[in-house]
Amino acid sequence: MTEQTRPIEVRALTSTQEKRQAFAQFRQAMLGIGDIGHADAKAETDYLESGSPLGGFIDGELQGVVNGYDGSVALPGGNYVSHLAVTHVDIAPTQIRNGIARTLLSKQLRRAYTQGYVVAGLRASDARIYGRYGYGIASWSVRQEVDLCNGGRPKLERRSDLRIVDAVESFDLFQKIAKAIPTPRAATLSRWNAWWTIQELRTRKASTPHHAAVVRSEGAERGYIRFHIQSSDNWFTSAQRTAIVDDMVAHDDDAWRALTGHLFSQDILHKVILPRSFDCETHALRLM
Repeated sequence: MTEQTRPIEVRALTSTQEKRQAFAQFRQAMLGIGDIGHADAKAETDYLESGSPLGGFIDGELQGVVNGYDGSVALPGGNYVSHLAVTHVDIAPTQIRNGIARTLLSKQLRRAYTQGYVVAGLRASDARIYGRYGYGIASWSVRQEVDLCNGGRPKLERRSDLRIVDAVESFDLFQKIAKAIPTPRAATLSRWNAWWTIQELRTRKASTPHHAAVVRSEGAERGYIRFHIQSSDNWFTSAQRTAIVDDMVAHDDDAWRALTGHLFSQDILHKVILPRSFDCETHALRLM
């Protein structure tokens, strides 16, 4: 029997051991993802526990995996519908082009349909696979770099309702603010618990400093910003001291201006990078 015709067994991976094995295979294929379990075994367990991975087996050996996380996506107007976040698509290097990915993704979509999901959304590092398996590009993002040395630094507006918070210990507050967005923009995804687990782990284990701020009075916060400092050989003498925004949620334009104004007005910085779009009502970068 040839490689192309060997039967592929697809089944759900339910045990913690199976999920860890599948995620380890995914990490190996991605090359650039660190070992979460080595850094924090509990965080890895929590992250994988809420997923619904399917494994593709040939002769009893795991050769491919696709994972999915339960969530919801906002429609125009703010209503949410059920959404399956498809991710962790991986095929063993020795088994590529043998139909395993197509088998897994097709099986996953059929299961999602029978389970009542309205939408399935794929997140892949390789854009070529979207159309190959029936997915279309549904969103886009723009990397924005703000040069603070050449006109990008706004006039400082001192705000008594903006406060610095601990970037590591404030994730419960960040989650509360994110859930309270009054009218999310269309295509905003709900953030499942495993997503927050990974964000907190990355922040806690980071090699560079992380910072955060929230706006409005305690208990009535309307937004937050999380950012970290780009690694530098010598921060004190660097001519390119840069902050990278990790996440920002703003309930309205006022919160957006307060949070971006806080970051852009830091005299020590030369540049701010916003690598993608964020969950804010504002669709473009607007300053004071």
